[in-house]
Amino acid sequence: MQNRTLSEYRLFAGLSEEECQAVLGCIGGWKSPAQKGELLAHAGEELAAMGLVLEGRVDILSTDYWGSETLMARLGPGELFGEVFAGQGVELPYDLVAAEDCRILWLRPDRLMTGCCEACGFHQRLQRNLLALLAARTREMSRKAAILSQRSIRGRLMEYLSDRARAAGSASFELGFTRQRLADYLAVDRSAMTVELGKMQKEGILRVERRRITLLTLPDSHRA
Repeated sequence: MQNRTLSEYRLFAGLSEEECQAVLGCIGGWKSPAQKGELLAHAGEELAAMGLVLEGRVDILSTDYWGSETLMARLGPGELFGEVFAGQGVELPYDLVAAEDCRILWLRPDRLMTGCCEACGFHQRLQRNLLALLAARTREMSRKAAILSQRSIRGRLMEYLSDRARAAGSASFELGFTRQRLADYLAVDRSAMTVELGKMQKEGILRVERRRITLLTLPDSHRA
């Protein structure tokens, strides 16, 4: 893993590295590593701090009574988790698992959102950045809701892949998931999803090359 300076993350945007360290001293915070597969927090726990992913990726997983998992989100460097629940005295509704080796910066939201005794401008900038990240998370949740509102596996695939293409600015892009994790994210059966991808490829809707997907011109028979 290659270390990045804090000023490179969106939460600390607009601050120099010296200012980042100053504001961390103001609000507190600590870094910790996590190995792939490690459980960072379990559903039912009360989080004392939210996490900023510095390196690696973290999965947000919802598990039902029978043990079936749904991948709610996969977070990469610069993304936050637990920001809504941390320090609120409420139980976490999902598991947080390291999808790969990670490094996490833990922050207490009460210290972050409460003005410090020195009323430093660094602290205020950090608060504005946090609000921007929360807005981005809300947009992501809206996109996920749009995907899950599709009733068919094909509909969910097309909604998700269209969203990925828009984000990449290209019709060709790498999937961020394994097939199983993609199925979990879409809340569909992996085998049925794989069959549907094969059908879509035969119909000329897309091309699959391992984890690379290329969206092709939609045939007239599939247009609204």
